[in-house]
Parts: sequence; C-alpha cells; structure tokens
Amino acid sequence: MAIIQVTSETGAPDGVERATAYGWIVFALSFGLLISDHMARQVLNAVFPLLKAEWSLSDAELGALSSVVALMVGLLTFPLSLAADRWGRVKSLTLMAVLWSLATLLCAMAHSYLSCSSGASSWA
Repeated sequence: MAIIQVTSETGAPDGVERATAYGWIVFALSFGLLISDHMARQVLNAVFPLLKAEWSLSDAELGALSSVVALMVGLLTFPLSLAADRWGRVKSLTLMAVLWSLATLLCAMAHSYLSCSSGASSWA
C-alpha cells in the first residue's frame, strides 16, 4: 500500500508540481513534432506538380507518397516507444542517429549515381 504525504502549504502530494511540468514538456514536444510532420506533408503536397513532371508519377503514386509517412507514424509509434523504453534513451538516440546517417548516405549515393548515369543533373 502506498502512502502519499501531503505538504501543508499547497495541500497537494509531494512531486505533483514536477510531474505537471514534465507532462507539459512532453505535451509541448509531441505537439511540436506533430505540427512539424503536418507542415512537411503540406510542403510535399505543394510540390506535387513538380514531382509529377520530374518523376513521371501518377496521381495514385503521389497520394501513396504523401500518405506513407502518416501510415508509418501510426503503425510504428507504439512498438518503437516500447523498444525505446526497454533499451533506454541513450541507446535509442544512438540508433536513431546511426539510421538517419545511413539513410542520408544512401540518398547521397543514389543521387550521385543518378546524376552520374544521366550525364547532367537537374538538381544542381
């Protein structure tokens, strides 16, 4: 059985102020990440005509490109959160940094391959 000590000044259990501040910080970070994700998808939608012309994509392929991020966030948030809780913050952040760097490296290599094989790059 847990015993909760009440402070005499506020009448609230010890540690409630800290838990409330921590909750607001988590809320602010989550809200900021969701807004950032939404804005990134809006930018992607704004350049749909350019992507459609450059990559010869159909409307269905453009829709899949836009919705795959939201789908993966919805499917992977809970399992990856459990894994992060199990492994700890440092290991999780290290794994994220390694995966981000690997993805950046692979994209850079793919871009170099495409621009070398086609002669001139339209991105440069």
